[in-house]
Amino acid sequence: MGKPVSQRVSKGLETAPDGRPRPVGYNPGALALLVLAPAYLAYQAFQTPTTVVYRVPVWGWVHWGEWDYSVFLKPNTLYDARELGPGLTYYETLVEGIEARFSYNMTTDAPARIEGWYEITADLAAGELLRERVLVVPRTTFEVTEGSSVSVEQVLPIDREAYRARLEQMAEETGLQAGEDPTVTYTAHVEAEAVAGTGSTRQVLEPNLVVPLTGATFTIEGDRSLKANGVIRRTETRPASGVQPRRRYFLAATGILAIIPPIFALVTAARPRRDGPLEREAGRIRRRYRKRIAEAGPGEPELPGGEVVSVASMRDLARISEELLKPIIYRGPSDQEDQHVFYTVDGATRYQYTLAAPGGEVVSVDSIEELDRISQRLHKPIIYSGGPDQHVFYTVDGATRYQHVLPGRNPPNPPLVKKSPLPPFGKGGQGGLSSAGPDCIGAPWRPYRPDHASPGTSAAPCWSSAR
Repeated sequence: MGKPVSQRVSKGLETAPDGRPRPVGYNPGALALLVLAPAYLAYQAFQTPTTVVYRVPVWGWVHWGEWDYSVFLKPNTLYDARELGPGLTYYETLVEGIEARFSYNMTTDAPARIEGWYEITADLAAGELLRERVLVVPRTTFEVTEGSSVSVEQVLPIDREAYRARLEQMAEETGLQAGEDPTVTYTAHVEAEAVAGTGSTRQVLEPNLVVPLTGATFTIEGDRSLKANGVIRRTETRPASGVQPRRRYFLAATGILAIIPPIFALVTAARPRRDGPLEREAGRIRRRYRKRIAEAGPGEPELPGGEVVSVASMRDLARISEELLKPIIYRGPSDQEDQHVFYTVDGATRYQYTLAAPGGEVVSVDSIEELDRISQRLHKPIIYSGGPDQHVFYTVDGATRYQHVLPGRNPPNPPLVKKSPLPPFGKGGQGGLSSAGPDCIGAPWRPYRPDHASPGTSAAPCWSSAR
């Protein structure tokens, strides 16, 4: 058996009842996308805001509070100076007194009205139970009507002996033992507000100074210096950059895309697809016999127990239709089969003429004898198609065509031609090897073979006398 060769069988164009080709269809999903895209672009264009809200800095401020102190010494031989600054370790026996200084400052970038208050407290603590708060400097206000800075300062001595005496008194009155490491903590509570134009700020600072009351040596600690700053902002609305050009672009794109679907529909509707040979022949038949042909829906007609008689040509079917006074029914190709069927019904008998493409795969065989064996095994007839330069013999099994080709111009006389009675339209005539008739263009010619099928029951689309 020769090498198989595959060929593609393309479906033709569905034709209108008058036999003319119908226009090319279009993809609904693609057109829907083209319609929705402009709508989405337009939505995006008008949803984009044309203005942007900015928080613009108007003026800035800074304020800080700080504790400073000096430790005064008794006459001694260890230090030349009688006054020591902050951040050192001090000997209890050499300390004569301590002086603390608190200062507060606030400045602004623009002239503003600055006002506020401060107070200083002393928190005496010896353990968890012996505690007392003393108001050292009562609330004191400050104000600048129009300016860019304010400054206040407070100086006060720290009498450690007086605080130790107060702790002893508290322990004696309560009967509690004073805890270790008693301290006194000076805290400055400051609250200030600055107002300039339409902006304002209110800030609070609480720096402190922690002074030990006992010990051979001591150091003064605490959050001695605190500082904070900020910016006053106002809200401004400005045009958004590039929004208007984007809107124009989106609207232009919307207009262009909106006209594509109708143009596409007009172009595709005006341009039919090219028909194949089957479609051209089917269209020719339908135009020629249009007064007798009626179009049917898809699917085989249901004739239980009926008989199907295949005729060799459309001319024969038209003659039968005229004699029976019956219309010719046409059924076009479907998704399951690619063939054009013309038939007329007389009781339980259906006279039928079929145009169909041969199978999709061609298998070449080496000899006519081998093709005959395949035909007998498949119970399929052999079809003969003559041409100017070659003679083709083939049999069709589903989507596969087995064929043997003989070159030459003279008609062959193959041994497969068998003479046997074959009634016309199932009741007389001759059968055997079939030749393609002029009205069966492109059809797989499957005639009646007495050794393979009973007359009148073959599903072959065409038949003719053997050559």
